[in-house]
Amino acid sequence: MRNTLLSIMASVLLMLTMPSPAGAQIINECSEAEVKHYAEIVNDIVYAVNNNDYRIVDELFTKEGADMFEKLVSYGEAHVFGNPEPTCYRYGDKVVCRDIPMSFTFTESKRKFFEIVNFTFNADDKICHLAFDLEAAALSDLGRYEQFSEQIRLDIKSFLEDYKTAFALKRLGYLNEIIDEKAMLIDIRMDSSILSKEHFLEHIENDFNSKEYLNIHFVDCVVIKGKPEVGEVYGIRVKQELTADDYRDSGYLCLIVDFNQSEKPLLKFLEWQKDKDSDFGWYEFGYFE
Repeated sequence: MRNTLLSIMASVLLMLTMPSPAGAQIINECSEAEVKHYAEIVNDIVYAVNNNDYRIVDELFTKEGADMFEKLVSYGEAHVFGNPEPTCYRYGDKVVCRDIPMSFTFTESKRKFFEIVNFTFNADDKICHLAFDLEAAALSDLGRYEQFSEQIRLDIKSFLEDYKTAFALKRLGYLNEIIDEKAMLIDIRMDSSILSKEHFLEHIENDFNSKEYLNIHFVDCVVIKGKPEVGEVYGIRVKQELTADDYRDSGYLCLIVDFNQSEKPLLKFLEWQKDKDSDFGWYEFGYFE
């Protein structure tokens, strides 16, 4: 079952990286020697996690990577399944190792979550980033947008992965970085009015401090492109299924994200809706025709 899921996700990733009208493919496969090298590092991480012995992997991370890894292994009782065979590829000057299957058990609330974890290595061969993979259904949805460049499809994928991971690992600093200072933020679960960035993050911080865990899954992803004059600005609507130790909810997250600086996306608009809005509610902001 797990191997079948990983095979499906690998196929969808291939759809995301098919050559596009924008030009040459920006993702490149690693050589056999490189795959072997990174697989050995992943095996060290598997041993460290499953034996709760992190001394052997301390030197594998950058400062930010180490902070994320510490949060990862503190997300419940972490365990890696079997002997992962990571899919490795080059993305710019980085190497991404995907498909490390993990479970996270919360004994107090008797809950267990399963996630596919991806590790990113920088040019110095240090792990600088990690994220929970996007769900196969959402990946499949993104793969259909062949009219968008490979870069944008990967940017959207990475943004959604980092967003869901930030809630699981309670990375308030990351959310502060990606939300524009003048962003319009509407979440009827918090307040019926438009929230300032500061007020919105206060609500999130309260959740982080009061919840044993938060877990987000995304499905049913729809994307539209902004007007040519705004550049790489996109509207994203995705069904968000959120689970916490004391409640569960399901609704639609409507986002406007500026990807004009690929590695520094900015969230311009966020609205959580209980029901799907076929009109999106975005057009009044001047980004879309």
